[in-house]
Amino acid sequence: PHTGIPIHFVLRETSLVNHTIANISVIDRDTSEYCCNLDHNCASVNFSFGENGAEAHNCELNNSTGKEHDKDLVKAANYVYHGT
Repeated sequence: PHTGIPIHFVLRETSLVNHTIANISVIDRDTSEYCCNLDHNCASVNFSFGENGAEAHNCELNNSTGKEHDKDLVKAANYVYHGT
């Protein structure tokens, strides 16, 4: 059973595409990781900083990882990828 994301590395200005299972509004990166840990299908997250210091940020839950799909890791401004 999945027990949460093993955060082995963080990639700044990077997003994992084609594997998003949910988009949620969060207040910080810790909340983003917490939401992933609650979803047994979640394997990694893309965290997007809100524009112009906005309080809400976007968190994309992914059902895969960059380790499994390295070609789906793309450069993306204002994003941080958390996963393996």
